[in-house]
Amino acid sequence: NGKQPWRGQTWRDEWVKIRREELVLQGNELEDIVVETTETTLPRFRQEVEWLVQSGWEGCDAKAYTLLVYMGRGALGAALRVGSRRYAASTHALTGLLLSRAGQGELPPTCFCNLSGRWGLSEEDPAWGALSAAGAAPGASFIATTVSGGLVANDHTFADGRGLRIPIFCAHGVEYQLQDAAVVAFVSRPPSREGWHALVQTTPTGFSLPPLARVTLVSVLEAGEWAANGHRVCQRCYTVSVSYA
Repeated sequence: NGKQPWRGQTWRDEWVKIRREELVLQGNELEDIVVETTETTLPRFRQEVEWLVQSGWEGCDAKAYTLLVYMGRGALGAALRVGSRRYAASTHALTGLLLSRAGQGELPPTCFCNLSGRWGLSEEDPAWGALSAAGAAPGASFIATTVSGGLVANDHTFADGRGLRIPIFCAHGVEYQLQDAAVVAFVSRPPSREGWHALVQTTPTGFSLPPLARVTLVSVLEAGEWAANGHRVCQRCYTVSVSYA
């Protein structure tokens, strides 16, 4: 599980390299990068960590999950996509933490994420491009390589029918910004002998899926054919199911 070292290493042993690669992926010049320590970075995620702890996570697990997801998931996914074990300890820890919380509580509601655009699924992990590929039909599946997931439908995420709004942190707090993009709807289901089929709650309104989960396309609805938070939404919607063990 995520608490045990991977072949003698922990996620902290990989932190500097993970964070450096993440910053390079975001367009920073390698020679300009200064990697903050975990202790320096954690205070900015105090609310996220506190929520996880209040929800039953151990403090060290909440910190590990938060740092790896918010500050390193792009680098972890990039390593997985080329079959590299350079961040094996961190991937092992992150996957183990989400698996340890799978199946706890009620079955999650349908959750939503933008396919493209800011923080879009296909921007973080090219595998999600399979949903919009020519010829994609219900039953098509692929393996996601990063932590992915979505948000519940409410007055913030679907304020009207124009599309999904996602939270963006800015100087004055959190602002929900409209994404002019297709939407992915995650449908959670009860566990089976094959494994888990539901997302794991990781924020008050957000649910996550561990790396290497299988995603299967269930249906495709065109703009105006589906609704969220009482609004008919003018974006295409890809409904997917998930499976991991």
